[in-house]
Amino acid sequence: MNATLYVFEKTISTPLWNYTYEDEWFTSLAISGDGNYIAAGYNLYNNKKIAYFSYYNSTPLWENSDIESLSIAISYDGKSFVIGGKNLYLFQNISSPRLQAYTSGYTYRDVSITPNGNYIAAASSKGIFIFDEFLSQPVWGSSEDADAFSVEISNDGKYACGSYNTYLVPAEENSVIIYISLDHPNLDFDLALKIILLSIGTCGIIVDSVLITVGYLKKKKIDRLCEKQIFGS
Repeated sequence: MNATLYVFEKTISTPLWNYTYEDEWFTSLAISGDGNYIAAGYNLYNNKKIAYFSYYNSTPLWENSDIESLSIAISYDGKSFVIGGKNLYLFQNISSPRLQAYTSGYTYRDVSITPNGNYIAAASSKGIFIFDEFLSQPVWGSSEDADAFSVEISNDGKYACGSYNTYLVPAEENSVIIYISLDHPNLDFDLALKIILLSIGTCGIIVDSVLITVGYLKKKKIDRLCEKQIFGS
């Protein structure tokens, strides 16, 4: 089976171009907010690859065959993108590529980046972390040693939200939603808004300045969407 990336315009049924990896398939994909850049990766059977494209050309602007990718997120202008896997990577500056890595021994399952590329949110096997653009050390981290699966930054870049699983009730899995302001990312963990959702599993999250929408698992299936208003709109 081959992995093929197809790029379309929304009003045209024929692809503008396609790009194929032989004997693989894609496991992560992201498009910049301005629509001009695409990042795609696969990570399967010890084969790894990241490719970064202009929307207008099937020849990659940059490739790497050493990075595991479970999740990719791109800044609005496409000049920065973050890769989550066994390590956390930040790629910057298309004209003079620079790749930074943060190694902690954790697995980063989900990542998000602000539109301007100044902050990164990562959901890891040891909690939720916020990094700045230098990716040296987290500027904020959840204080609970918990398995995190989902993270999202609002479109205006002001808020980050993530979910992790915990056992607040013995032998019963629960999810905790963390919501913080990126205007003050080094705030104390206990000041972050925490929403406890009892008896549910892993969450998928959409967040904006006033509302969190959560898709969650209950009884081993997607049960419903719930919404939590954060502040008055």
